Amino acid sequence: MMLMLYGGGRHIDNLREIAEDKALRKLIGLKGLPSASAAGDWCRRMGNGSGLSCIGRVIDETNSKALRIQGATEYTLWSDPTLIESEKSDAKMSHMGFKGYRPIITAFKELPVIAHHEFRDGNAMGGTKEAVEAA
Repeated sequence: MMLMLYGGGRHIDNLREIAEDKALRKLIGLKGLPSASAAGDWCRRMGNGSGLSCIGRVIDETNSKALRIQGATEYTLWSDPTLIESEKSDAKMSHMGFKGYRPIITAFKELPVIAHHEFRDGNAMGGTKEAVEAA
């Protein structure tokens, strides 16, 4: 899924493009790939159960290792609430006049490391200070 997102994919169905690209899969050593529907089912199960907190622990541990390796004593945090348009029925109307979601990401300027993230409805406002404090 990360490869799909890095490549500009915005929908779970974009996984099919990776599945069909035999040269790319051979190059990166990806022998198999679940179907888009199986990946979507897995995402829903993880989001409805303890999966998100487990992913949070993995992110925290990975971030700690990256910060120790980098070794700086000071870092700059930046925070960005981004609007994402969506046609899903539970999406909320944003201040920009379209339905969607407004996740907020807080990361280090010096490293490609996300320190905090929060998935929010499209009508969510503010939250930057709280996101930086949580990070």
